[in-house]
Amino acid sequence: MKYSRGELCSKSELGSILKKLSSQLLSGDLQVEGQYVKIPEGLDLDVKVKYSTNEDGGSLTIKISWDLPCDERDTEEDI
Repeated sequence: MKYSRGELCSKSELGSILKKLSSQLLSGDLQVEGQYVKIPEGLDLDVKVKYSTNEDGGSLTIKISWDLPCDERDTEEDI
């Protein structure tokens, strides 16, 4: 499932928002559309930063992804 979360802020507010989001993420308190974000322990995380710009504007995306071991995927599908 995909969930998203957005906020408008100024450049001067960006640092405090990113700090708050990272703190919530690492403590397990980050919610997106009412869903808690759960980063699994003991797995390698793939962190990517993507930046694009053109005449209309730009974007910066930070993506964190991981693959569950086969036995964990089977367990989640059974639930």
